[in-house]
Amino acid sequence: ERDEGQFARERAVYATCGAAVLYRRELLTRFGNLDDSFFMYYEDMALAEQAVINGFSNYYCPTATVLHLHALSSGEGSPFFTFHSEKGRLLHLYYNYPSRVFAQQLAIFIFKSFLKLARGIIRPHRWTVDSQHLKIVGDFIIHAAKHFRHKRERYHYPEGKVEANYQQIIQGKWYFN
Repeated sequence: ERDEGQFARERAVYATCGAAVLYRRELLTRFGNLDDSFFMYYEDMALAEQAVINGFSNYYCPTATVLHLHALSSGEGSPFFTFHSEKGRLLHLYYNYPSRVFAQQLAIFIFKSFLKLARGIIRPHRWTVDSQHLKIVGDFIIHAAKHFRHKRERYHYPEGKVEANYQQIIQGKWYFN
């Protein structure tokens, strides 16, 4: 987004990037550190969303300067990147969004995964990256009970808060208030 002065003042934001964030002790005491279910990618978003749903605020600081080299360790588009970013996205949806949203996104993901598999069979040189999608589906199936227990233990939200938060998101409350 072009900077036309809208980033010049401190203000509440929906979420924060783990590459440049400070957390209050109160937040970490209440919810714990970054969630170990995520190896990398989306663990910061999960904690930021957990904070917002439970009444905390995230703030943007215009005077902070950060150089973040996205995917430097994993290599954008690599099998490693694909696996962890897509798995993180789906875990994040499972833990922090209404069940119907997760189910819809998982169904779309599985459908696209099988399309990628078919394309990989036709063009075997693409098999390595595309197989990551099948590994993610398998991972979700194998660890479904563990994810369910973890969601119940860590992401127990007050009644109606997840749906209310989702409604705010789809109405446009995403970055700046």
